[in-house]
Amino acid sequence: DITLELFGRRFWSIGQVCDAARTYFSPASLQIGPETIVDPPRQVLDYPLAIGKMWTVLTDAGFMIKKEVTDSVEVVTPAGAFGAYEITWRYYILITTAKPNSTLGPGPGGQGGTGSDDPDIVFFYPNLVVTDYIAPIGLVKRTISAIGLTATDYSSDPLGTFDIYEEWLLESYRPPSTDL
Repeated sequence: DITLELFGRRFWSIGQVCDAARTYFSPASLQIGPETIVDPPRQVLDYPLAIGKMWTVLTDAGFMIKKEVTDSVEVVTPAGAFGAYEITWRYYILITTAKPNSTLGPGPGGQGGTGSDDPDIVFFYPNLVVTDYIAPIGLVKRTISAIGLTATDYSSDPLGTFDIYEEWLLESYRPPSTDL
Protein backbone atom coordinates (compact mmCIF):
# COMPACT_ATOMS: atom_id res chain seq x y z
CA ASP A 1 0.00 0.00 0.00
CA ILE A 2 1.20 3.49 -0.84
CA THR A 3 -0.03 7.00 -0.25
CA LEU A 4 0.59 10.04 -2.43
CA GLU A 5 1.39 13.48 -1.08
CA LEU A 6 0.68 16.87 -2.71
CA PHE A 7 0.84 20.20 -0.85
CA GLY A 8 0.91 18.29 2.43
CA ARG A 9 -2.32 16.37 1.73
CA ARG A 10 -2.29 12.56 1.56
CA PHE A 11 -4.07 10.50 -1.09
CA TRP A 12 -4.42 6.75 -1.53
CA SER A 13 -4.67 6.61 -5.32
CA ILE A 14 -3.63 8.59 -8.37
CA GLY A 15 -7.35 9.03 -9.12
CA GLN A 16 -7.81 10.84 -5.80
CA VAL A 17 -4.89 13.17 -6.65
CA CYS A 18 -6.41 13.95 -10.05
CA ASP A 19 -9.89 14.56 -8.57
CA ALA A 20 -8.43 16.84 -5.88
CA ALA A 21 -6.37 18.75 -8.44
CA ARG A 22 -9.40 19.28 -10.66
CA THR A 23 -11.45 20.50 -7.70
CA TYR A 24 -8.83 22.51 -5.79
CA PHE A 25 -7.00 24.07 -8.72
CA SER A 26 -9.98 24.86 -10.90
CA PRO A 27 -11.76 28.18 -10.59
CA ALA A 28 -14.90 26.43 -9.32
CA SER A 29 -15.97 26.45 -5.68
CA LEU A 30 -19.04 24.26 -5.96
CA GLN A 31 -20.37 22.29 -8.89
CA ILE A 32 -23.96 21.07 -8.94
CA GLY A 33 -24.71 19.17 -12.13
CA PRO A 34 -23.76 21.36 -15.09
CA GLU A 35 -23.85 24.54 -12.98
CA THR A 36 -20.86 26.06 -11.23
CA ILE A 37 -21.37 28.36 -8.24
CA VAL A 38 -18.43 30.55 -7.21
CA ASP A 39 -18.71 32.80 -4.18
CA PRO A 40 -17.14 35.28 -4.30
CA PRO A 41 -16.88 35.39 -8.10
CA ARG A 42 -13.42 34.94 -9.59
CA GLN A 43 -12.04 36.69 -12.64
CA VAL A 44 -11.25 33.66 -14.77
CA LEU A 45 -10.51 35.74 -17.89
CA ASP A 46 -9.62 39.43 -18.23
CA TYR A 47 -10.72 40.82 -21.58
CA PRO A 48 -9.39 42.12 -23.85
CA LEU A 49 -6.69 39.45 -23.90
CA ALA A 50 -3.20 40.58 -24.92
CA ILE A 51 0.21 38.95 -24.67
CA GLY A 52 1.85 39.90 -21.37
CA LYS A 53 -1.41 40.65 -19.54
CA MET A 54 -1.52 39.15 -16.00
CA TRP A 55 -4.27 39.08 -13.35
CA THR A 56 -5.01 37.38 -10.04
CA VAL A 57 -7.75 34.74 -10.09
CA LEU A 58 -7.64 33.58 -6.47
CA THR A 59 -5.93 34.42 -3.20
CA ASP A 60 -7.19 32.12 -0.47
CA ALA A 61 -5.88 30.10 2.48
CA GLY A 62 -2.17 30.45 1.79
CA PHE A 63 -2.54 29.94 -1.93
CA MET A 64 -2.64 32.28 -4.94
CA ILE A 65 -3.36 31.70 -8.62
CA LYS A 66 -2.38 34.23 -11.26
CA LYS A 67 -2.91 33.90 -14.99
CA GLU A 68 -0.75 35.35 -17.73
CA VAL A 69 -1.33 35.56 -21.48
CA THR A 70 1.96 34.13 -22.74
CA ASP A 71 1.50 33.68 -26.50
CA SER A 72 -0.83 33.68 -29.50
CA VAL A 73 -0.81 30.28 -31.25
CA GLU A 74 -2.75 28.06 -33.62
CA VAL A 75 -4.27 25.07 -31.83
CA VAL A 76 -5.35 21.95 -33.73
CA THR A 77 -8.09 19.87 -32.09
CA PRO A 78 -10.51 17.21 -33.36
CA ALA A 79 -13.00 20.08 -33.80
CA GLY A 80 -10.65 22.00 -36.11
CA ALA A 81 -7.84 24.55 -36.03
CA PHE A 82 -8.25 27.72 -33.98
CA GLY A 83 -6.22 30.87 -33.42
CA ALA A 84 -5.97 31.11 -29.62
CA TYR A 85 -4.29 32.92 -26.77
CA GLU A 86 -2.10 30.73 -24.57
CA ILE A 87 -2.82 31.48 -20.91
CA THR A 88 -0.51 30.04 -18.26
CA TRP A 89 -1.75 29.59 -14.69
CA ARG A 90 0.89 30.47 -12.06
CA TYR A 91 0.57 28.92 -8.60
CA TYR A 92 2.03 30.56 -5.50
CA ILE A 93 2.22 29.40 -1.90
CA LEU A 94 1.83 32.27 0.59
CA ILE A 95 3.35 32.11 4.06
CA THR A 96 2.44 34.64 6.74
CA THR A 97 4.57 34.71 9.86
CA ALA A 98 3.36 36.18 13.13
CA LYS A 99 3.47 39.97 13.38
CA PRO A 100 3.77 42.37 16.32
CA ASN A 101 0.41 42.86 18.03
CA SER A 102 -0.58 39.36 16.99
CA THR A 103 -1.36 36.46 19.29
CA LEU A 104 0.91 34.19 17.28
CA GLY A 105 4.24 35.60 18.53
CA PRO A 106 7.22 36.86 16.59
CA GLY A 107 8.13 35.91 13.04
CA PRO A 108 11.33 34.16 11.94
CA GLY A 109 14.42 35.08 13.97
CA GLY A 110 12.25 36.86 16.53
CA GLN A 111 11.58 39.68 14.07
CA GLY A 112 8.09 41.00 13.58
CA GLY A 113 6.51 42.14 10.37
CA THR A 114 4.10 44.91 9.52
CA GLY A 115 1.24 43.84 11.75
CA SER A 116 -0.91 43.01 8.72
CA ASP A 117 -2.04 39.64 7.44
CA ASP A 118 -0.15 40.12 4.14
CA PRO A 119 2.17 37.21 3.39
CA ASP A 120 5.85 37.64 4.22
CA ILE A 121 7.00 34.94 1.85
CA VAL A 122 5.62 34.05 -1.58
CA PHE A 123 6.85 30.86 -3.25
CA PHE A 124 6.24 30.30 -6.95
CA TYR A 125 5.31 26.63 -7.39
CA PRO A 126 6.64 25.61 -10.83
CA ASN A 127 5.79 21.89 -10.55
CA LEU A 128 2.10 22.43 -11.31
CA VAL A 129 1.55 23.80 -14.80
CA VAL A 130 -1.89 24.50 -16.27
CA THR A 131 -2.16 26.11 -19.70
CA ASP A 132 -5.43 27.18 -21.35
CA TYR A 133 -5.87 27.98 -25.02
CA ILE A 134 -8.69 30.49 -25.49
CA ALA A 135 -10.07 31.07 -29.01
CA PRO A 136 -12.86 33.50 -29.93
CA ILE A 137 -15.31 30.59 -29.40
CA GLY A 138 -13.90 29.84 -25.91
CA LEU A 139 -11.64 27.20 -24.36
CA VAL A 140 -10.34 24.84 -27.08
CA LYS A 141 -7.49 23.13 -25.21
CA ARG A 142 -6.15 22.74 -21.65
CA THR A 143 -2.99 20.97 -20.52
CA ILE A 144 -2.23 20.05 -16.91
CA SER A 145 1.15 18.82 -15.65
CA ALA A 146 1.95 17.94 -12.04
CA ILE A 147 5.65 17.16 -11.86
CA GLY A 148 7.62 15.52 -9.08
CA LEU A 149 4.73 14.37 -6.88
CA THR A 150 5.89 12.17 -4.00
CA ALA A 151 4.45 8.73 -3.33
CA THR A 152 4.70 7.71 0.35
CA ASP A 153 3.74 4.72 2.45
CA TYR A 154 1.23 4.98 5.31
CA SER A 155 4.03 6.17 7.63
CA SER A 156 4.78 9.08 5.25
CA ASP A 157 8.08 7.52 4.24
CA PRO A 158 8.81 8.50 0.62
CA LEU A 159 8.71 5.70 -1.94
CA GLY A 160 9.47 7.75 -5.04
CA THR A 161 8.18 10.46 -7.31
CA PHE A 162 5.84 10.51 -10.28
CA ASP A 163 4.38 12.95 -12.81
CA ILE A 164 0.83 13.41 -14.08
CA TYR A 165 0.01 14.86 -17.49
CA GLU A 166 -3.49 15.51 -18.80
CA GLU A 167 -4.72 17.15 -22.01
CA TRP A 168 -8.24 18.30 -22.79
CA LEU A 169 -9.21 19.06 -26.40
CA LEU A 170 -12.37 20.44 -27.97
CA GLU A 171 -13.92 17.41 -29.69
CA SER A 172 -16.61 19.09 -31.77
CA TYR A 173 -17.96 22.54 -32.53
CA ARG A 174 -21.02 23.74 -34.41
CA PRO A 175 -20.98 27.45 -35.27
CA PRO A 176 -24.11 29.33 -34.25
CA SER A 177 -26.84 29.49 -36.87
CA THR A 178 -27.05 32.73 -38.89
CA ASP A 179 -30.69 32.08 -39.82
CA LEU A 180 -33.19 34.61 -38.48
